[in-house]
Amino acid sequence: MEVAVITRHAIANYGSLLQAAATQNALETLGHNCRIIDYVRPGEVCTQLHKCQLQQKPRWNRTPLRRRVYGTLCYTENVMAGRLFESARRQMLHLTAPYSTAQELTANGPKADVYMTGSDQVWGPMEDGTYDPVYRLTFAPKGAKKVAYAASFGSTELSKPLRGQFCRDLRQYASITVQEDSAIALLHQLGLDGKQVIDPVFLPDDAFWQSLLEPISAAPGSYFLVYQMHKDPALCAYAKAAAKAAGKPLLRLSASVHQATWGGKFIYAPTPGQFLHYIKNAACVITDSFHGTAFSLRFGVPFAEVLPTNCTGTRNHTLLTLTGLQSRLVTDPTDIALTATPINYAPVHKKIETARTASLSLLREMIEK
Repeated sequence: MEVAVITRHAIANYGSLLQAAATQNALETLGHNCRIIDYVRPGEVCTQLHKCQLQQKPRWNRTPLRRRVYGTLCYTENVMAGRLFESARRQMLHLTAPYSTAQELTANGPKADVYMTGSDQVWGPMEDGTYDPVYRLTFAPKGAKKVAYAASFGSTELSKPLRGQFCRDLRQYASITVQEDSAIALLHQLGLDGKQVIDPVFLPDDAFWQSLLEPISAAPGSYFLVYQMHKDPALCAYAKAAAKAAGKPLLRLSASVHQATWGGKFIYAPTPGQFLHYIKNAACVITDSFHGTAFSLRFGVPFAEVLPTNCTGTRNHTLLTLTGLQSRLVTDPTDIALTATPINYAPVHKKIETARTASLSLLREMIEK
């Protein structure tokens, strides 16, 4: 089967790129040809992204001078990170021709036997706060087979107008699978059925992830690692205190230059292979990122999870519940002993393998039935 996948592969985010690569690998392992639809919205092009981000920054959007300062600060950072991730995408993903609008996709989209909405927060708001119907496969030819694997809404509710749009578009799907518990509830509110699956980063075997690792200078177990998506002074303070108590240096990974001031030895924009290796070699990972947690689980690394406060942590909570590791949530900012508490990964990996087997079976069924 020829499978065309639309997902959030093109943003400067390690989890977004690596989940797309994992989805591609899973489909190819099942014997199908997979292409990732190279859809990059105009506002998500690295040279234009600061304009999109500015719409969500009222403090910086008040006057022409503030807008100019914000653009100057963010433009270079976005371009540097964008070029790194663009190079990695070209190496790791089997991409279609580039598209930037729904009209282009409708007029001359890729031909496929199955069109699939992939993982990540594809059904949530974009950088500019809008919801993009392209991720609901509205461009696919009439009568085309549409499915979704591990799609995420990124929130727990939809406005009434959005519910109508989602209901209309998702009714055209032959099969829908999602990640988080709240997504199942949202589908039920829309009068739709769906099944729950595990994130695609858990689908490939160990050899796949080992093949992506790139050398780093840090020795295994010699450092604490913080991987942070949201500005949170409490998380920064917690990571520094935990590393100090353990007597280990704190490393911070990010493709955002401004995180250099957030604490820890700053490692700017490692490659995806280095990013994976830094997580694999860490004594402990402290993160608010879903994929920071997912790769800690994947590699059997101790971690502490600080849930983001912007309602995007539903996937995180679902994953911790699945693995029985709700105790790794930081509920007390003074409880740095949590980071010194080992995890018995034998039962955890058994649960993950059960979910992986079931999810691969559902993926095969969706594509082939």
